[in-house]
Amino acid sequence: LMRLVPGFVVDYDSGHIPVTGYHLLHDRYVRHQQVLIDGRSVYTPLLGGVPWTDLPITIDDIERIEVVRGPNAASYG
Repeated sequence: LMRLVPGFVVDYDSGHIPVTGYHLLHDRYVRHQQVLIDGRSVYTPLLGGVPWTDLPITIDDIERIEVVRGPNAASYG
């Protein structure tokens, strides 16, 4: 789904671990993305990013995706 968002880049680390970035991919865990599921952050401080393969959600559970950029993103931290 992230491939459909303008500006997002999706790649695979080690051939099977999904990695996303906005305009660029610097490393496996992007520290400047906030991902919320039902208003709760799924950012993992131990990893320094979002463990995409371990998210407790299936594609059928997704009702909508909201991408917030620019100054409005500050309201989410």
